[in-house]
Amino acid sequence: QQQSIKSVVLAVSSLCGLQIAAGMSFSLPGAFFPPHAVEKGFTKSLIGIWFGISAGVGMIGLIAGRFLLHRIKSSYCLIIGFITSGIGLILFGLVDLATDHATFVWLCFVVRSVERFFGDLGDVSVFVIASKIYPSKRTIILNLASQAYAFGMAIGPAVGGLLYQYFGFKAPFIANGVLMLLMLALSLLVIPFSTISSSTPEDEPTSDSTLIESNNQQRTSPLYVFTTWQGILSTVSRLGHVFGFTLFDSYFSLHLVAYNLQPATVGAIFLIMPITAAVGSLTTSFVAERLKNSNLKWLEIICNGILILGLLMMGPYRPILPLPPILEIIITGNGLLGIAFGINMVSSMETYVSVCIGELKWNTSVKSYADICSVHLMVAKLGLVIGPVLSGTLVGLCEYEAASAILAIIPLAVFTGTLVMVVVCYINNWDYLNNSFSRNPSINTNNDSADQL
Repeated sequence: QQQSIKSVVLAVSSLCGLQIAAGMSFSLPGAFFPPHAVEKGFTKSLIGIWFGISAGVGMIGLIAGRFLLHRIKSSYCLIIGFITSGIGLILFGLVDLATDHATFVWLCFVVRSVERFFGDLGDVSVFVIASKIYPSKRTIILNLASQAYAFGMAIGPAVGGLLYQYFGFKAPFIANGVLMLLMLALSLLVIPFSTISSSTPEDEPTSDSTLIESNNQQRTSPLYVFTTWQGILSTVSRLGHVFGFTLFDSYFSLHLVAYNLQPATVGAIFLIMPITAAVGSLTTSFVAERLKNSNLKWLEIICNGILILGLLMMGPYRPILPLPPILEIIITGNGLLGIAFGINMVSSMETYVSVCIGELKWNTSVKSYADICSVHLMVAKLGLVIGPVLSGTLVGLCEYEAASAILAIIPLAVFTGTLVMVVVCYINNWDYLNNSFSRNPSINTNNDSADQL
């Protein structure tokens, strides 16, 4: 039975609204929570640990969601995840009522951990449901859901800073929780769950043995991505970009305290990074469609070069980059960080695809791309776990300016490593995408050509 366009539009719109609320719940505390938490008994290092544990528990929720969706209906995961997350957000707004410092710190960790676990559990179910609403347009719908989450992350700090400035600590979290519960109720009303089963779509392979067709030993596990040097470089690059984001998300508002800005202004500044990331991502997506896989290396080099400059300017770290510590320089570094992050989102994903489809010989089934996306997402989640703790340790040991410069070592290593591999492959006529360093088939290597050379 053909679904009407109206029902599909309503269902997708409700899921996008839910994703906006979910994205806001992730980024909402960044603009105002660190300064407020310091006043209530947090140390700078503890703030980083709080952000890291929140992301780590969310990653556990993501893994739990993948297992649960094979055993219960996706609609049940959606309901359980977002009802608990919405209530958790409301309760987190109320932890400010705790007058004792130790009680406030303890409640922040417990309530936020529960909220993030169930929030990511619900987020997994959104993508599963989105993929089944209109299978022939799966790619477009999944892209809309991803962009909606990114939009929520973009407006979260601005909305949070504005509400915090005029209504206090409780208002941003309560408003976000109520919005999430309302969008969940709308989704339950308009999504045709009767046409969505909890099983995998029929066009997905049901066995890993269908993922590749090769005479060699089958390498179907997503972990095989990390056995190729391209995958390793791309993974380190992805982690470096996420570390830069976590430093920004956890400590940038504290860095701006010296400039005596209003919370709403800080929230507006926080918009720059996600907006430039969206611009970088969309532009790179357009460019990547026209690039051959072998040219993806240039995107990796460009995004890491931009990230190095952005991290040095966000301080700025004057021993290396002798610029005045004025707000305009810092905001420019913030924008460069966003552009690099957006480019890396696309380049790392495309590299994983080229490694799995080209090197590991997976076929182009939905299951294959689902596994590739899971690797990409898990690397980002790992960075969100390690990044805040690493940033907190660095900020605790030295100043913010020096911490951002130290984090620039990671993209510098990837920048240098990728450039070295490009030169080595060019000199030896190796295929850049072939992990066994075979000769590039596009280059004529017969004896006559060798004699002429």
